[in-house]
Amino acid sequence: MIIYFPEPLPDETMYSILSRYRIENGCLTSSQVKEELFVNQNEKLDFLFINKIKPEIKKYLCNNKSWDDFLKEHTLLTYYGRFIPKEQKQIAYKALYDMTGNYANTFRIPQNRKDNKYLRYCPMCVNMNRNKYGKTYWSRIHQITEVNVCPIHGCRLINSSVSRYSHDTRLFTSAEEVINDMSIIMGNETEIEIAKYIYNVIESEYTVEESIELEGFFNSQIYKNNSEYISNGGGHVNTHKLASDLFEYYKTLKVGIYVERQITEILHGKKYNPFEIIQLALFFKIEPSELIRGEYSKSAKDMFEERVINLMQSGMSMYKIARKLNVSDALIHIVANKNNVKSNYTKYANKKRIDKVQRKIESRKIWLEAIEKYPTLCYSNLRKMPEYHLAFVWLRANDKEWTDEHFPVYRRKGKQHNQTI
Repeated sequence: MIIYFPEPLPDETMYSILSRYRIENGCLTSSQVKEELFVNQNEKLDFLFINKIKPEIKKYLCNNKSWDDFLKEHTLLTYYGRFIPKEQKQIAYKALYDMTGNYANTFRIPQNRKDNKYLRYCPMCVNMNRNKYGKTYWSRIHQITEVNVCPIHGCRLINSSVSRYSHDTRLFTSAEEVINDMSIIMGNETEIEIAKYIYNVIESEYTVEESIELEGFFNSQIYKNNSEYISNGGGHVNTHKLASDLFEYYKTLKVGIYVERQITEILHGKKYNPFEIIQLALFFKIEPSELIRGEYSKSAKDMFEERVINLMQSGMSMYKIARKLNVSDALIHIVANKNNVKSNYTKYANKKRIDKVQRKIESRKIWLEAIEKYPTLCYSNLRKMPEYHLAFVWLRANDKEWTDEHFPVYRRKGKQHNQTI
């Protein structure tokens, strides 16, 4: 019979709660804890999620909240379950809700050989917790393997002596029992920035009914705000340039994205590592709330087509649009035909034709006046005269048939000649 069960503290892991249960109930062994709390006493300890506990223990844990709320606040559901596809998300959530285990596979948790091996803590959080609660505990945010600093205080996390691997650890060890190193070393700006971003993601509202369409979301964000990384046609991202700039931005980090292929897989919706996704979002200055919603009204391709249509309707020719956007003429024609759009350029072309007709009329008048005024001069001489030069050159180039018929006649040695060139 359970006489006392500790109240879960903010952001406390399930392992930490059970470890405090052992201490505060005076349990002599971890086997005794398993016997009293677990459905299967041989089950390996889970440090990030939860073991299958007895129904009565579940009631103690929930107290005045739902089981759903408990899982969101005391496991890493809202981190590892954030970006996976909807169908997989629902499978993973159900597995956690029913405590069936195998969370590494259902949540598609990336396996990294460089993972932090031990449970970690923030010395400043330890002091804060002891002052507020009279004790400290294992916080879930500190157990995310890629996070090396506390998102609240910005100081580096310290490894404890408790291994987070179930094959190494069979005991329930509370944070109070092993924490002794209280050295405070601050993290660098990039580490702090990404830790805070992750904290905001974890603390944000979470639902299993929606999933983020990463490919469309990131491509629309890049096209809208970082167009130097995406083709003008919205067809592909220059991942080589993006990778180069991203590696430079995160050069102080020792984890996360380290090859171009990782970026490509995320942008094509084939990779769901939350840390890498958050790295991209932070690099592009996407707010956590934007990333969580994952909303986008138009794809990069749609935005490109809209831009083409607007340029056509503003009066720009397809040729000039193609040059402006650095794409082929054929692509502009495809967009126009697909959207059944005719360019307002026709209006401007008509006006240009009208202007040309008017210029012909005026130039012909100048041409005839020059011949009448200087009947003995040839075309070459008339063309050299400043007041006639433009009219003669332009008319000869644009109205050859008429100028042939009205070519200047000059006299030499008493004879009349027609000169044509």
